[in-house]
Amino acid sequence: AALTRHPLLRKIAFTGGAATARHVVRSSAENFAKLSLELGGKSPNIIFADADL
Repeated sequence: AALTRHPLLRKIAFTGGAATARHVVRSSAENFAKLSLELGGKSPNIIFADADL
């Protein structure tokens, strides 16, 4: 929690579970740090219309 509250922290990339992500979001809110959260899933992909499938 101390790291997410550090005043010089500007970005957080978190991979993990939703319960822990809630703690990260709450504790980093004071500093308005930008967050990137990956909370699981089944390996999402972006498939463009011109993909040769």
